[in-house]
Amino acid sequence: MMNKAAVAGVIVLYNPEENVKKNILSISEQVDKLYIVDNSENKNDVLVSRIKELENIEYIFFNENVGIGKALNVAAHRAIDDKFDYLITLDQDSYPPEKMVEKLLEVSRQIPEVGVVSPVHANKFNTQKVDEINWTEKFDVMSSGNLLNLKVFEKVGGFNEDFFIDFVDIEYYLKLHLQNYKIIQVNNCILLHEEGNIIKRKLFLKDVYPYNHNPVRFYYKTRNRLYLKRKYKHLFPEYFKGKESKVYRRTVIKMLLYEKNKFSKIGYIIKGYLDFKKGIFGSYKQN
Repeated sequence: MMNKAAVAGVIVLYNPEENVKKNILSISEQVDKLYIVDNSENKNDVLVSRIKELENIEYIFFNENVGIGKALNVAAHRAIDDKFDYLITLDQDSYPPEKMVEKLLEVSRQIPEVGVVSPVHANKFNTQKVDEINWTEKFDVMSSGNLLNLKVFEKVGGFNEDFFIDFVDIEYYLKLHLQNYKIIQVNNCILLHEEGNIIKRKLFLKDVYPYNHNPVRFYYKTRNRLYLKRKYKHLFPEYFKGKESKVYRRTVIKMLLYEKNKFSKIGYIIKGYLDFKKGIFGSYKQN
C-alpha cells in the first residue's frame, strides 16, 4: 500500500474555470496535502471558498502571476518543510485518474536514482503513444502529473524562475541528467491533459495538432530555448540537434499554417530572440 503521508501535490492556477474543482477533488483524494498556488492577478472568491472547504488544502495567492517556476518552487519548499518525500505537480487542466499517485509511487520505489516519474499524457484526440511494457525511461516528458523526488529536487536546485513559463520543465530534466537521475514514464497510467486549445488539421495527408497558444507564449518559447541551447548544447548535442529543434520547428510551422494571430506570434518570436540577446529574462514586459 502507498504511504499517502509521503506525497503532497501542487496545482498551479491561472484564471481557472469553475470545472477545475473536479481536478482538485480528484488529486486531493490521492495525496495527504495539496498546495494550490494561484497565479491569477485577481482572486476568484467563489472558487476559493469552495477550495477551502477541503481539509487538506493550503491555498497560496501572490496577487500577481509569478510564473510557473516560482510557483512550483514555493510548493516544493513548503512540502519539504512539511516533511514530505514526494510532490506531484499538476496543471489546472489535467484530470488525474483514480490511483494515479499510487501507480507512480510504486514504480518510483522500484527503480534507483529516479528524479521524476510521469504518467502518459493523453489529449482529446488520443495522440499519445504507449509502450506495452510497464515503464519506459525517457529523456523528457510533459510536466503535468510528474512525481518529483524532493531529495533530488534539493540536490539539483529546483526550477529556473527566470524562465517564467516554457522550458521550465526541460531545464529541470537537463539538470537531472547531469547528475545521472532517471526520468520514468509509467505506461499503464494515463493523464488526460489539454494543452492550449489543441485542434486537428491535415498536412500532406498526415494529422497534425496545432496548440493555438496565446501569442506571448512564442516569446517565452523562443527566448528560453535559446538560453538552454547556449547553456546545455555542448552537454546534450544529440538532444538539441534532434528532438528539441524538431519540436520547436514543427510548432512554428503549424502556427504559420493553421493558427490565428500569425503576425502577432511572429512578432513575439522576434522579441524573444532580441531579449535573449540582451539577457532579459523573467516576465515579458511590454516595451
